[in-house]
Amino acid sequence: MDKKRSVFITIMCILLLVITVGLFSTWGYQWVNYLLAKSFNVETQSSIYDLFIGLIAMISSVIVFIGVISVWQMKSSALKLMLYGSIGFLIKNVLDIINDVNPLLKLAEISSSDITDASWAIGSDLFQMAFWIFIIILFSRQSFKEQLS
Repeated sequence: MDKKRSVFITIMCILLLVITVGLFSTWGYQWVNYLLAKSFNVETQSSIYDLFIGLIAMISSVIVFIGVISVWQMKSSALKLMLYGSIGFLIKNVLDIINDVNPLLKLAEISSSDITDASWAIGSDLFQMAFWIFIIILFSRQSFKEQLS
């Protein structure tokens, strides 16, 4: 049987490559920013969660990136890589939600603007979680598994 990616899977692979490179650089910056701020005793808006979120996001980005290359080559190793990378991003998003709420707990008085900002951030995190759940489902389908070597 000739193994061929569908057009949809090809588009998803390209999209995931762009997403993983973007997330790696964004969260790599966040991770280094936190480490440098703590090393030089500079106050920033970063929290300890940013350190863990950044590390998890960078590791997950690499795993998904390698998974996409495996999908491109139609290798069976792609399934576990896509699953583990996506789960990593789900964990990152849960930590993001905690990180979105924590600043509110430190405020003496919470304004409607603070609530709106946190709501937007949490909504974005939930959307990202839905995306990674979609990726898990997409690459876990039996029909996709049967196409791999």
